[in-house]
Amino acid sequence: MKRITKIIIACVALVAIIGGAAMFALKQDHPSTKLNIVATNFAGYDFARTVIKDVPDASVEMLLPAGTDLHAYEPTPGDIAKIAAADLFIYNGGESEAWVDEVLATLPDVHTIKMMDAVDVKEEELPAGAEENEEEDGEEVEYDEHIWTSFENAIRITKIIAEELKEVNPEQETSFTANANTFAATANSLKSEFKNMIDSAKRQVIIFGDKFPLRYFADEMGLTYYAAFPGCAEETEASPQTIATLINVVKVNGLPVIFKIELSSGNIAKTIADETDAKVLEFNTMHNISKDDFNTGATFISIMKKDLSVLTEALN
Repeated sequence: MKRITKIIIACVALVAIIGGAAMFALKQDHPSTKLNIVATNFAGYDFARTVIKDVPDASVEMLLPAGTDLHAYEPTPGDIAKIAAADLFIYNGGESEAWVDEVLATLPDVHTIKMMDAVDVKEEELPAGAEENEEEDGEEVEYDEHIWTSFENAIRITKIIAEELKEVNPEQETSFTANANTFAATANSLKSEFKNMIDSAKRQVIIFGDKFPLRYFADEMGLTYYAAFPGCAEETEASPQTIATLINVVKVNGLPVIFKIELSSGNIAKTIADETDAKVLEFNTMHNISKDDFNTGATFISIMKKDLSVLTEALN
């Protein structure tokens, strides 16, 4: 479980005292921005960016630096000041963002969307092939945070962002609604492409020599999955038993591809590949994206199109 540090707690207390000044200063720095949105991760950032497309004097900023592991992020004092100055703050929730509750307790007037509250969440599970960590026995139930990997969830969250923005900026209601509807149509079309490909594929089994932040996607698509770790695991080295199990899965099912996720070394996937005829490909789960992808304007839709290509190869 990710725990907030004493430094961050001190920052929260500081913002509680000077939050009004921080808000004023930031808005003075951006006098032309009438609608200022802040999101913690790439999913919230991209969904908001979609909704405000072509809306004048609107901006959205992502707090998580591109290329950084979501689970290792902690907010800076500057990040907290940005939240205080935002017209809308979008965060995911869950253990990886436990710090948000501490921050918002000091900023009661900030308009917020907690994405995990917008969808039906699933309990965190140990994927088939992974070895159970005995230290986790008896801990309270945790929920899988990677909700955005489901097309249905992505559409629902985008529409909720549009509804919230109508309250913040009602004069742009038509644009927000139209943009959310356009995204829904595009996402549903791409979802159908995935489903049609999967239904006609040679196999419906995928394997990740890595973490598995794709339960919502796999369940939505009807895929059977194996992985070294669950989505929010802190481990980076798999046990010999886990590797042996995954190697056997590849061989028994004749799987041509082993996946790694973005921003991962891929060492476990490479180890499994060395013992089989499979090759390693990257499936982007959008827990974050690379600096290059961010700088070139990658979106949920463009990334999912790339994932469709590698998944097609893996299943056929």
